[in-house]
Amino acid sequence: MRGTIKEYTKNPGSSSLLNSIIGSLVAVAAVHGIPIDGAIATIVVLYILKIGINVYCKYTEPDSQPE
Repeated sequence: MRGTIKEYTKNPGSSSLLNSIIGSLVAVAAVHGIPIDGAIATIVVLYILKIGINVYCKYTEPDSQPE
């Protein structure tokens, strides 16, 4: 998913890449047992694109690693 987001930032006019990112988010959520609506996934993806994937990943990392 991170790779697709980086591709999209290089070509923000590509609607197929945006749809791919949204589909990836829905699929990842479904694999983890979280049903997510496409509209909510779109909002989440647009938020991640706005703040940047690296910033998003930095703030969602756990504070400490389990031993």
